[in-house]
Amino acid sequence: MEGQVPPASADTDDLSNDEPPPTPSEPLSSPRLSRPETYVIQIPKDQIYRVPPPENAQIAERFRNPKSSKGKKNRYLPCLLCMGITLLVVGLILGLTVLALYYLSLSLEAPEFSIVNVVVRKLKYSSSHGRKSSTYSYEVSLKAENKNSRTGIYYVSRGSSSSLSYGEKNIGIGKFPTLYQGENNSTNLGLVLYGSEGALPRQLAKSMKENKSHLPVWFGLKMNVPVKMYLLFVEIWRKEILVDCIVKVSTLGKGSQVTSQACKTKFKD
Repeated sequence: MEGQVPPASADTDDLSNDEPPPTPSEPLSSPRLSRPETYVIQIPKDQIYRVPPPENAQIAERFRNPKSSKGKKNRYLPCLLCMGITLLVVGLILGLTVLALYYLSLSLEAPEFSIVNVVVRKLKYSSSHGRKSSTYSYEVSLKAENKNSRTGIYYVSRGSSSSLSYGEKNIGIGKFPTLYQGENNSTNLGLVLYGSEGALPRQLAKSMKENKSHLPVWFGLKMNVPVKMYLLFVEIWRKEILVDCIVKVSTLGKGSQVTSQACKTKFKD
């Protein structure tokens, strides 16, 4: 039948579809991949730490375990507080004790001495050559007075020295006896000094023989004695005392009496 258009064949379809098929668009749901980024940090050369300081490890440990570090602090805090209070109290007690002893030492008084009597005795002995020789001893009776109301005095014989002089000549030497004297106490003691071999000075010999003439004699006595001061049987001070006496006796024979005397005592610097 004329005018009828025949149906398109397969070949015509292939010819009509020569254009390439469109490419499929990217799906909307696919994620977009991110590229790695690089940062450059510039640090001054003088601030670069090659080896981390040890404090960094402690700081990091605190931030890592904050509870454990707080627990240790809380556990040691009472002990440290107790130790601090104990040391403070002990230091305060020691300071007050030292201060009290210092002021007490400033108020200490040296003992006072007075001479009661002086007796000269003649001693005989045999020398190495078989000859009999003689020497003299001087017995000095002393009175020591401790005026300190709180401290006792201990006199030490070791290291002490005593000398008796007539004019400018030393005629006898000896040591001070060891003894303890309580506070506010007056004590009588004896001091023995020994002279060298030989005769007495002329006036001393004359005074011993002529008892009725009562020739007065002047002596000088010097003593250097180490002493220890005690407070309630606790030693608080050590010093040396210097004693310088001048004494006048009526005679060296029988009935000898002290007619004049003067003694000075001071602590050795």
